[in-house]
Amino acid sequence: MVQLTLLWMNVGVILGALAQGARVGFSARGMSGANGWLASLAVGVAFALLGGWAGTLLFGRLYGTPTALWVGILGVVVAPWLWARLRRRNIATPAE
Repeated sequence: MVQLTLLWMNVGVILGALAQGARVGFSARGMSGANGWLASLAVGVAFALLGGWAGTLLFGRLYGTPTALWVGILGVVVAPWLWARLRRRNIATPAE
């Protein structure tokens, strides 16, 4: 299971880097500099691990890696969009 965990972490790093390259990561949504890159990589790793462990528990060891891949893809696309949306809403709210 340690090998699968390391594999899923690698998948997450690759997905985060691909999201940054495709301009759908945090840097494209307003987080600047190295923070955007690190946030995209961290979200990729976190969602890939979450998907891998959930897939292993639900479907078995054979289907843990495809589940990690799909949950990781969903995470690196949706998390920056959701972060930007919530940030925009908080900025638009008038301060009291």
